[in-house]
Amino acid sequence: MWPLYLAAGGLGIAFLITLLVLAWDNALETEVQRFGFESLSVDDTVRANANSAHDALDNLTRVFGVVPDLSEQQFMRLANQVSSQFSFVTAIGRYQQSSDNSYTLLFAKDRADKPTLPQTVDLNAAGGYGTVFSSAEVAPGAVPSEKLSSGNGAGQYILAQAIPTADTSSAEDKPSDIVVMLITPNLLLENIAASADLGVQLFSESEGVGGRQLLYERTPVVGGKQWQVDVLEQSSQIRFDRYSIRLIANKALYWGDIGKALLFTALVLGVGVTLLLVALARAKELQARELLARNIVIEDQVTRQTYELAEARDQALEASRVKSDFLASMSHEIRTPLNAIIGMAELLSDTKLSGDQIKFVGVFKNAGEALLSLVNDILDLSKIEAGQLILEDIEFDVRDIVEQSADIYALKTDAKNIELSSHIAASVPPKVTGDPSRLRQIILNLIGNAIKFTEEGEKENVEEG
Repeated sequence: MWPLYLAAGGLGIAFLITLLVLAWDNALETEVQRFGFESLSVDDTVRANANSAHDALDNLTRVFGVVPDLSEQQFMRLANQVSSQFSFVTAIGRYQQSSDNSYTLLFAKDRADKPTLPQTVDLNAAGGYGTVFSSAEVAPGAVPSEKLSSGNGAGQYILAQAIPTADTSSAEDKPSDIVVMLITPNLLLENIAASADLGVQLFSESEGVGGRQLLYERTPVVGGKQWQVDVLEQSSQIRFDRYSIRLIANKALYWGDIGKALLFTALVLGVGVTLLLVALARAKELQARELLARNIVIEDQVTRQTYELAEARDQALEASRVKSDFLASMSHEIRTPLNAIIGMAELLSDTKLSGDQIKFVGVFKNAGEALLSLVNDILDLSKIEAGQLILEDIEFDVRDIVEQSADIYALKTDAKNIELSSHIAASVPPKVTGDPSRLRQIILNLIGNAIKFTEEGEKENVEEG
C-alpha cells in the first residue's frame, strides 16, 4: 500500500507548497504596496520641496537681474523671506566675479548653527563650488558640497544660477554675478524622516555640471533584524530645464517584517489537508485489509460448508447405496414367499370348493399378485439405484404374456362389471427376444391403471332394422 501513501503524501505536500507560495506572494505584495505608499510620500515631498527651491532661486536671480544694484539690506530681506518659508534652505549668497578667475561673496544669509558659505571660490580648484562656478551652464545646476557638512552626516548640496544681464554675449562666457542657495537634503524629506528603515538617495543629473553626482544618501536602520528576504526599490526623476534630480527609495525586507498570519493559516491548512489525505489512505488500507480478512473467513466458511455438504452427500449416497444393495440382495427372499402364496392359491382353486370359497381364493390370489407386482416395482427401482438391474434377453411369446396379464385382472374387471378383452395385431410376430418379466410388469401396470380409472366399459352400437 506504500504507493497509495506516497501519492497521498505527494498531493498533500504539493497542496501545502502551493498554499505557502500563494500566502508568501500575498504577504510580499502587502509589503510592496506599503513600500509603494511610503516611497510615493517621499517622492511627493521631495518633488514639491525641490521645485520650491528651484523656483525660489529662479525668482531671486530674476529680482537681482531687474535691480542689479540691490542693497545688502534689501538682499537680506528677500533671503529672510525665502529661508523662513523653506526650512531646507540653509544659506543664500551672492557672488561677484573677480579679476583673478575667482568669485567673492558680496552678501550672505546663514541660519544660526549652520555652516556658512565660503568667502571666495577659486575656479581653478577641482570639485566643490569651483565646478559649478566655472561651468558655462552654471545656472541652474546642482552639485554636492564636499567642503561643508551639517554636522549630522546628512551632507548638503548647492543650487547656483547666474544673474541675467543686459549684455547676453558676455554672459555666455563668464557670468558676472551668481546667486547660490545651500540646501540641506535631509530637510527635504520633512515628515517622512521618521521612517528609519527606508533608504533614500538623491542624485543630480546634468550634462554640463558634473554629470551624475550623489547629493544625499540615507542608510536605513536595520535594528537587529535578521534574515533578509528581499530588497524593494523605487526610482523617480524630478526634471528641470538644465538638470534633474533622481530620487531612489529602497527598503530591505526582513523576515520579521512579513505578516505571518496568512502564512500560519496556509501552513495549518496545508498540513491538515496532508494529514487528511494520509488518513484517507490509511482508511483505504484498513478497509482493504478488513475486506481481505473477511474474504478469508468467507472462503474458510464456504470450504468448511462445502466439505460438510460433500460429506453429508456421501453419507446419503452411501445410505442409499446400502439400502439399494439390501433390497437388491433381498429381492429373491421377498419374492419367494409371495410366489409361494400365489402358487398355493392356484392349487387351492383347483380343489373342490364351494362358490364362496372359490370367490375368496380368487380374491386372495389377486391380492397376492398385486402385492407381488408392487414388490417387483420397488425391487426393480432399488436394483436400478444400486446398478444391479439386468434385463434378460430370451425368446418368448408376446401373445402368452398379454393373455396372462389379462387373466390376472379378469376377476377385478368382473367385479366392476367391465369386460377386459385383449387384441393383438396380426403384424406382431409370435416370438420375440427380450425380458418377458419386465414386459409383463409394464402390461400389468397399464391394465391396473386402466381398471382403476375406468367406471364403465365400451358401449356397443346396435343397428336398428
